[in-house]
Amino acid sequence: MYSVDTTGEAQDQIDALPYEALLSFAEAFTVLEVVPWNGRPINPAKPDGAVRVLDFARLGLITYLIVESERKVDVLKVQWLG
Repeated sequence: MYSVDTTGEAQDQIDALPYEALLSFAEAFTVLEVVPWNGRPINPAKPDGAVRVLDFARLGLITYLIVESERKVDVLKVQWLG
């Protein structure tokens, strides 16, 4: 299990999510806690890169950094396009 840090700007972005996005975001958050490597690399040229993105609710995107040595995920940005 990984710990997930959502402080600062990312937390503000999460707090601003609309109601219809919250369930899907919660499901994506669980993915980050359990299998964060399932997200796709932000840079396709570096498939093993630790900066990754994960879609949620078809209109949202979480950008995050995996710190494997600490079993930690730092959420960098949460975007909602809806």
